[in-house]
Amino acid sequence: MNNKVKNTGTSLTVVILFVAIFIVVNVFATNLTDKFPLKLDLTEEKIYEISDETKTYLDKLDKDINVYLFVNDETTPNSIKEITDRYCKMSNKLHLEMINYIKNPGATTKYTSLGKTIGANTVVFDSGDKFKVLEQSDLLAYNYFSGQNDLLVAESKFTTAVMTLMRNKNVNAAFITGHGELSPEKIKELLDENSTDYKEVNISKGELTEEYDMAVIVAPQTDYTAEEIDTLNAYLKSGKDLEVFLDFSSEKLVKLETYLEEWGIKYEDNIILEGDPTRIIGQQPYYISPELSEHAVTNSLINGNILPIIPASRSITVKWDAKNGTTVETIAKSSEKSYAKKNDSMNIEKEASDQSGPFSMATVSTNGKTNVIAFGTSMVLNPAMAAYNKDLIYNTINWATTQEEPLDITPKSLSTPMLKISNVAMYLWFILLTIIVPLCILLYGVKVWYGRRHL
Repeated sequence: MNNKVKNTGTSLTVVILFVAIFIVVNVFATNLTDKFPLKLDLTEEKIYEISDETKTYLDKLDKDINVYLFVNDETTPNSIKEITDRYCKMSNKLHLEMINYIKNPGATTKYTSLGKTIGANTVVFDSGDKFKVLEQSDLLAYNYFSGQNDLLVAESKFTTAVMTLMRNKNVNAAFITGHGELSPEKIKELLDENSTDYKEVNISKGELTEEYDMAVIVAPQTDYTAEEIDTLNAYLKSGKDLEVFLDFSSEKLVKLETYLEEWGIKYEDNIILEGDPTRIIGQQPYYISPELSEHAVTNSLINGNILPIIPASRSITVKWDAKNGTTVETIAKSSEKSYAKKNDSMNIEKEASDQSGPFSMATVSTNGKTNVIAFGTSMVLNPAMAAYNKDLIYNTINWATTQEEPLDITPKSLSTPMLKISNVAMYLWFILLTIIVPLCILLYGVKVWYGRRHL
């Protein structure tokens, strides 16, 4: 009896000790994973794995950044929470906090000042004096293979946000006025979001000075004077940059367009229509999803499968590839099936007199000191187009003024990959599963039955 009690007590002690050890190990492991990225990414596409490029960049962080993931009473999608959690564990300078914006609405006040909406799965990077708001729609891109917004581009957007906050000096842009230029609010919102200062300046009044890193010209309706061209030329010779958006419907801007030709950029008097149905948006041949060329401005878009939309564009002729230290490159173009019509043509069908593509729709000219970026339309800044073009526009401004190239981070698909089976394989599987397997089972049953009859 005593031995039985003794054995029972020993067993109970072992069980209690085992449970205690299990609890201690579990608590230790939980605390460890909260501080370090110890979880394994077992997804087939390594959806949550952080790239080496990002790791290298985050290793250099020397400023603390608070990262807020806003959630509601519903469950946050695992993909957003998981990638945000893993990303922040890559650096001890990133401090993640989840905030229920319904229970704590005051926490959103600071971040709605730029017109952004703080909703479920919004991620905010805040360095104290600057912040960057990323809505859930910013973290997912359209997947042309699945036909859904299931490409996770969060890592790329997170790293771009951190790079923006880490700049010691904000970029300062000047919107030139005095010629009936447009004042697109969407590009100004984009500049606000990316800590870029801007101001409207009248070039004829001498307001375009070297305090501005970049000048922006948006659809002027009247031409520049010779004196204004001299002012613009002196500004660019000082090492500043220029971004130009000229529409096909504009009046002939002889002096301005002639000056741009000195940079190897020639605007043609036409409008591009696309003949490739896979690149036409909304069945409108002048709403074009262009082919992007490899360049520091476009590489992140190409690899991220982010396709801009360039509507109603004039064609731009690249006058030379390289001349006197200045190189000119096309960064967006129409397809070989495209065609260009003169401004006065009312027929959208291709005619024998139309010029055949491809055509440059956006170009970059640089001499190593100054960069001139030209678009064949200002409609890329239209509010309806802004959602599709904001990455392209931001990249042009960022590259021109800082020479920073967005990190080349491949997006991850959240869709379940489909099993592709050929017609022959489907037929063979049908034979196997509907005929051969049932026949084998039947034969085995007959064998068993026959064997038992002779027992």
